[in-house]
Amino acid sequence: MHLTSSVACIAGALVLGPGWSSVAVVEQAAEQRLAPPAAAPEDAQPLAQSVAVDLIFEDAFKSGDTCNWSLTRSSTGLVLNELDYDNTEVDDAEFVEILNASEVIVNLVGLALVLVNGSNETEYARVALDEVPSLAPGQYLVVGSQTVLASLPGGVEEIAFGSPTNNIQNGPDAIGILDTNSGTLIDALSYEGSVTAGILTGVPMPVSFVHCAPTSAVDDGPGTLVRLPNGSSTNNDDTDWAFAATATPGAAN
Repeated sequence: MHLTSSVACIAGALVLGPGWSSVAVVEQAAEQRLAPPAAAPEDAQPLAQSVAVDLIFEDAFKSGDTCNWSLTRSSTGLVLNELDYDNTEVDDAEFVEILNASEVIVNLVGLALVLVNGSNETEYARVALDEVPSLAPGQYLVVGSQTVLASLPGGVEEIAFGSPTNNIQNGPDAIGILDTNSGTLIDALSYEGSVTAGILTGVPMPVSFVHCAPTSAVDDGPGTLVRLPNGSSTNNDDTDWAFAATATPGAAN
């Protein structure tokens, strides 16, 4: 999608508060991502020519029928692909899997995994992703407990959680990939409920973590939530996500 048409489409969909210009907001966010950081590989692609601002402004969701007008995810190609937030007895095998579903290298500089508490819709944890500079096409990044990282397949990028246990809350909560430079969410997932007005550090307006409808899939201990088919998106979380009895961190669902 061309940037000019994206701006026009977004401007028509957003309902912003007083003093906000939807076109200005989108143009500013897009301009910040069109120039890749100096540290990025030469063939890495800039993030989000089509800016996923449908996730950012909670006011836009007040129109109700978000499935018909909401935009698709950012064109970066990065997707949340698997989530294991609840383990049997001790939560020592939690992880979030991110996949580059595009055909180009994607730069991770300035990106972060954010975790939001559903009870007060406030960010409770953040993991910087630029410990891994970029992801190749089809490559996975797993942010997880050491128990999970120790058994990943070869070629999978990894980032360890700060604690060996209890890093991801069991819901209703949400996770997302945040572009900290533009304040936009690249992808998001709300689980065991809907987080539609999440408060993120450095982002001036509430953020929705729901695409169209929240997933009805639940991770109740053994097993994980997975994107099916692997890496695909219809922009509807209830369609795109399912429960799987066996976790597959760093591999296709």
